[in-house]
Amino acid sequence: MKLWSLFLLLGVVCGFSAAAAPPPPPVKTFASTALAVDEILLEIVPAAQIAALSHLAWNPMYSNIAPAKLKGVATFGQELERLVVMHPTLVIMAAYNRAEMARVLNAAGIATVTLADFNSLADLRGNITTLGKLTGSEKAAAVLLEKFNARLAAVARTMAASTRKPTVLSYDPDGSVMGARTIFNDAVAAAGGRNLAAELIASGWSQLSLEKLATLNPDFVIAPGDEEQRQEQVAAIQKRPGWQGLAAVRGGRIILIPSRLLFTASHYTADLIEVINRALHAPK
Repeated sequence: MKLWSLFLLLGVVCGFSAAAAPPPPPVKTFASTALAVDEILLEIVPAAQIAALSHLAWNPMYSNIAPAKLKGVATFGQELERLVVMHPTLVIMAAYNRAEMARVLNAAGIATVTLADFNSLADLRGNITTLGKLTGSEKAAAVLLEKFNARLAAVARTMAASTRKPTVLSYDPDGSVMGARTIFNDAVAAAGGRNLAAELIASGWSQLSLEKLATLNPDFVIAPGDEEQRQEQVAAIQKRPGWQGLAAVRGGRIILIPSRLLFTASHYTADLIEVINRALHAPK
């Protein structure tokens, strides 16, 4: 029997058929329109499955993502047309994104999902779990959560024998402060401090009147900024009406934290908590 006849016979007997092999399932791809989602996705989803991230992922003022991790990853800015052409399996949005974005994408046949809350550590943990489920990355999300919780537990252990809770007040150049129901408020508590604005502002960001500001006496003021520009940034706060009267401001007890950490809503909040903890409980 000729060799090719033998191969044909074996194929029939064993049921081999090149045409019977099913095609591989299409790779699911994901896009993000919000920085907190960008940061989490890059941690739990293979880069090959990330269609695009928001333009803020490349902005070092706000993004905690190392530039090397962004190599080869696409961005779409605010041009939804580019995202429509990419046609990802799912676009993950935040409640603060423009509502028309979802309408445009849905009209193009692209599925979207919106994460509603970024106001607490509980929201943060829930968002990591949700993103894991949405992207089929449950194990990676669980590992990320485990590392996050372990870091917070380590901070808590450093304060186990202390009852001291230094008070803080956040500062922003626009005059607003962060009150209750903010990740900042939870971060301060986890770092062993007490956010005075939470006692005046029930939720989110708000401006304090000069009269209310004058009633507060925080041990520290926390402001966005970098240590390299400490002298100029502290001087600017010390000249600010209302703030200049606070003992913490007069004494230079101002904790400067880069904006990318101070305003993060992702797992990088663990870095924020560690920074605040070290500043509040540093040996005198």
